[in-house]
Amino acid sequence: MAKQENGRLPTYLSDKELEQFLLSIAPGQYHIRNRCILMLMSLAGLRVVEVYNLNLSDLIRDEDEPGIEVLGKGNKTRYIPLPIPLYQLLLEYEKMYRGVPKPDHANAFFLSKRGTRISRRRIQEITEETFERLTQQPGFHYLKQKKLSSHKLRHTFGTGMVREGIDLVTIQQLMGHTNLNTTQIYTHVNNEQKKRAMKNKDVSRFFH
Repeated sequence: MAKQENGRLPTYLSDKELEQFLLSIAPGQYHIRNRCILMLMSLAGLRVVEVYNLNLSDLIRDEDEPGIEVLGKGNKTRYIPLPIPLYQLLLEYEKMYRGVPKPDHANAFFLSKRGTRISRRRIQEITEETFERLTQQPGFHYLKQKKLSSHKLRHTFGTGMVREGIDLVTIQQLMGHTNLNTTQIYTHVNNEQKKRAMKNKDVSRFFH
C-alpha cells in the first residue's frame, strides 16, 4: 500500500524524468526483459511482488484488447488492460529473449539467467541500477536527493493517472488498493492544476 512518509507527498517521476529513466536501462542481453519489468511498474502500476508472480498464463492475448491478470496482495487477482505497445514488447520478450526455463519454472514470465523465476530482490536491483544510471545523466543529477525505488515507479503510474483526469475509483481498481484513501494520496498533483484553473478564471464581471 502506498504510504505517505512523515506526511510527505509521494515521490514520483515527471514524464521527462520517466522517459530518461527508461532510456537509462543498461544495454545487453537482458535489456528487453528489464524494460518490460520497469514499464509494467511505471506504465501499468504493478508492485514488485506482482511482477515477480507474473506467469505466461496471466497474459490476455487479444491483439485489440490485451491485458494481464495480476496476482496482488491477499491473493486477490485483478485485470489490467495493457497499452498495445507494452503488450507487443512483452510478446517480443517472450518469443525472443526469455530463454529456456527450468522445468519447475516453465510458467514464470520473467526468468533469471539460471532459467528460474526472477527474484523480487533482482527486480529491485534492476530498478536501483537504472536509477543510478539516470542520476549520472547531464541534467538529472538532482535526482540523487530523492529516495528512488521500485515503489516510486508505482507512484509515478498513480500520479500520471490522476493528472490525466482518470477518476479515483478506476485508479483504485487498476492499482489494487483495498481502500480508496490510499488512492487519494495521488490527488496532490491536482493542486497546481487547481491554482492555474482559479488564476485563469475571470470573475471581474461579478465585482462592479
